[in-house]
Amino acid sequence: MERAALIVGSHVPGCFRARATAVSDRAVYVGQRDRVIAVLLAEGTPPAPHGVVVSGLPARLGEVVPHGSRVVREREDLTVVTPAAGRRGLRWTLAGVPRFEGSVVGGHAAARARWPRGGAVVAVSSALARHEHEYESGSGHRGYLLSDRARDRVRTLLADLVLAARAGDDADVERVVEGMVGLGPGSTPSGDDALVGFLAARWAVTGEGGAAARAALRSAPRTGAVSRSFLELAARGAFCEPLASLARALADGRAEDATRLARACLGHGATSGADGVAGLLGGYGSMHAEPSAIQQGA
Repeated sequence: MERAALIVGSHVPGCFRARATAVSDRAVYVGQRDRVIAVLLAEGTPPAPHGVVVSGLPARLGEVVPHGSRVVREREDLTVVTPAAGRRGLRWTLAGVPRFEGSVVGGHAAARARWPRGGAVVAVSSALARHEHEYESGSGHRGYLLSDRARDRVRTLLADLVLAARAGDDADVERVVEGMVGLGPGSTPSGDDALVGFLAARWAVTGEGGAAARAALRSAPRTGAVSRSFLELAARGAFCEPLASLARALADGRAEDATRLARACLGHGATSGADGVAGLLGGYGSMHAEPSAIQQGA
């Protein structure tokens, strides 16, 4: 049976043969060896830099496309072969062209001047603080302990990264980034999530990732395949749509949009959303001499 699929990521290879290396309710990560090259997304899932939205599948993609399934793209055809699908597999015809820019590159120089009193950053910092208080008190729907040693270590390193970047000490920036990569449990550890957020802020304001991006690229092979793919893309200025939109809203000082987008980001994963937003605020803090937003939001 043929269905339509839409490429929403500008980093999806033209042709590939790979396997499902990690699965979740709404995404299937497709990889070769230790690298994710594409992500199959359920309809309604926010775009990713290497995402393909497939129609006709339920939200619980992991049940339909289990770990180890073969995934093949040949020009305009995308085929998924699973034990339940038989030899012919599930087949989609790829529609359209990549429409997700996947970048927050911009010359938002004015944002740096108004940032210390910017309502957008204050609003997002407050949203992060409320979110983490809910989880610390046990009222969050997933619940995690903020006393977790790995996450505490990530926040300490993030504060160090802010200070090193603010001082323009590239060697110290690279040292701290190397310590953050792979730190924490899960397919996207807290250290990686925070670093992706930090890089989103840097790209949004300066149009480049600087020393942090170079260190992230160098250290990415040390983390898991899923997180490695996001780190490598972030180092080149490509981010998932919710984080990219939030970074742009903060750079432009759009408080109402930033608050709405922050809530969307904070709901991602068990800790990924909060760690990414914390890193984003830290990234803005690294470009101004005022106390960092991560310290305000922690």
